[in-house]
Amino acid sequence: MNNQVFSDYSLIDLSTKKGRQNFYGALTAFMHQPREAMDQLIAAGITNFTATSQFPDDVRTIIEKLHLGLDMIDSGWQAFFDMKDFTGTRESGFGIQTVSSGLTFGKRPEGGRARIYRVTGARQWVGFDMYGGGLEFDQAWFDDQQWWMIEDTAAEFRAKWYRDLAVVMYTLIGALGSGQNVAYDTVGADQLEKDINTINTAAAQLLTALDTAGYAVTPSTPVQILSPIQLRARLNRALAAVNMAPGASNAELKLEYNVIPTFSMKVLNAGSASTDKWYMGVKGIKNKYANRMDLTVWADFKAASYATETVGWGRYGAYLNEEQLLRLSTV
Repeated sequence: MNNQVFSDYSLIDLSTKKGRQNFYGALTAFMHQPREAMDQLIAAGITNFTATSQFPDDVRTIIEKLHLGLDMIDSGWQAFFDMKDFTGTRESGFGIQTVSSGLTFGKRPEGGRARIYRVTGARQWVGFDMYGGGLEFDQAWFDDQQWWMIEDTAAEFRAKWYRDLAVVMYTLIGALGSGQNVAYDTVGADQLEKDINTINTAAAQLLTALDTAGYAVTPSTPVQILSPIQLRARLNRALAAVNMAPGASNAELKLEYNVIPTFSMKVLNAGSASTDKWYMGVKGIKNKYANRMDLTVWADFKAASYATETVGWGRYGAYLNEEQLLRLSTV
């Protein structure tokens, strides 16, 4: 049997204090693995989590060592956020300055001094919320050494946590106001031309607005697009488009910006599943996700149900700056 949670089943004995500590410790370590793997992948320069088979050998080693199948974790929402680690701190949240300082640099007259700008505007406080859930491990599984049942239940527990985390974050993205909507192009001769025109128009609008607002962006700033899988083929065709020969119907038509795609099955629009919208944004700047407490497991034996009741708790918070995102129609 391929052990994913417990390296040595003989150490799992819920009738002893040491055995229970081994059980809870192994469960908690297993729950932390996806976050640890994603941290290592980001450190290795991998930010678009796709099929494991597409990664270099050294990156696949990270995933395989941690028994992590990327098909279990939907992390597409991370394309828009800086990831901050507040574990080990006593912070109850973090602050975001919602208005920039207005700082500019000017020539200093001889004998003069630099002009000093004060940071003004609102400061948005983002608290860390607790999220939790629990399930029971039937004691008979331990008595009968049905380790596969225990491992499968632990894997389901972990997958559900990261699935619900993704829903929370996609809900935040999908709550974007209508003022950030971009209409679908009507000029193109076919669907591909319309898709390319829509993306180019949106990217120019987004980058220009951010530059006007004082953010550090350039024409080559990476532009992230979050797409439902139903639009995957269309986005990939747009990304693959190249300048055509003169005289062709779509001559010189291609994406003109540094577009990076991310795909998900959980894209939402105003809380409902969406299959006809693209979300475009610039990563980081004021978009922040902060992890205060990793998913951590507590457990207690319940004689009435002859089961070990296991509860997992985690704590995190996030802030989304609407100026950095647009919602693109595809119809």
